[in-house]
Amino acid sequence: MFNAETAPLFSRAASPLTLFSLFAAPYCPPPYDRLWEEERLNGSGGANIYGLTLPPVYETLKIKSDTPFSFKSMAHHWPNRTTIKVKIPMNTKGKLVINLPGILYDVAQWVMFPLNMLISGMCHLQPKSSVWNEGKWQNRRLEGSGKPLDQIKTEILEQQDIAYNEEDLVRLYDSLPNVSAKEDLVGRYWKGKILRTNGSVLDLAEWVIVRPLSLLGIKWGKRYRTQHQGDPLLFRWADKLYFPIPIWGNVGMTDIRWREEATATMNYDHQPWKDYFKLISNENGSVVLLGVWTHKHIAGGWFTLTLEDSE
Repeated sequence: MFNAETAPLFSRAASPLTLFSLFAAPYCPPPYDRLWEEERLNGSGGANIYGLTLPPVYETLKIKSDTPFSFKSMAHHWPNRTTIKVKIPMNTKGKLVINLPGILYDVAQWVMFPLNMLISGMCHLQPKSSVWNEGKWQNRRLEGSGKPLDQIKTEILEQQDIAYNEEDLVRLYDSLPNVSAKEDLVGRYWKGKILRTNGSVLDLAEWVIVRPLSLLGIKWGKRYRTQHQGDPLLFRWADKLYFPIPIWGNVGMTDIRWREEATATMNYDHQPWKDYFKLISNENGSVVLLGVWTHKHIAGGWFTLTLEDSE
């Protein structure tokens, strides 16, 4: 294997990340889709790259953009190649995305059961009831701070570090268009930001976890790989390393009704929690969702999700 023909491959594959990009990309798909050109041998049982024979399963190997060479650069090695269009993840340059086996999500949520029960219990201790979808809620008049909805929307999109009136957020939520779980959320990565109300469980998470970690370059988001498989908490470090935190188990994506209208909803497999989403902005190439996290009938906090490749 190590000969004059293979030397160019190994001499240029200088970093572990580069090797990972070539051989592990099919198992750790980063976010989003874009059409790339990918080439393979016609009718071959496998591809031969500088003496490395790849079995048929690797025929459509996804090469990351930071790989030091491409299939095109080796055209002379593949006289009978064809070019095909394949949907593969985009925005992958220099990024390492970690996937965990499904069983780990089930085990982790059982191990963290006491913590998750505490989180659920804290929702009942919030200063305000934050119940927006029970009883005769249709007859409840929402006044909030009196701010125009456009002003509230602008403050959120500008990511102003202020405390929001929760009734304002409910009013804004009701005014926004619905989104589809399958069409709009699945297969994408999202960057999260908590909207403080000075009275929610997520406020506590913002001060105790999110802000301290941000000092280390660690931020949070969510990832929905399929309609039945997702990460409710995905940390990223320096926008280079993405790693899921499976303590709440797996999530699925469906459309569920909350405050009369069905919209994209993140369902936790093992927790009595749901996240409901509506579209707050799809302007200037930026896709932003307004989300509310609920424990059964109680709203435990509000946040936004921004599509990562729209920033």
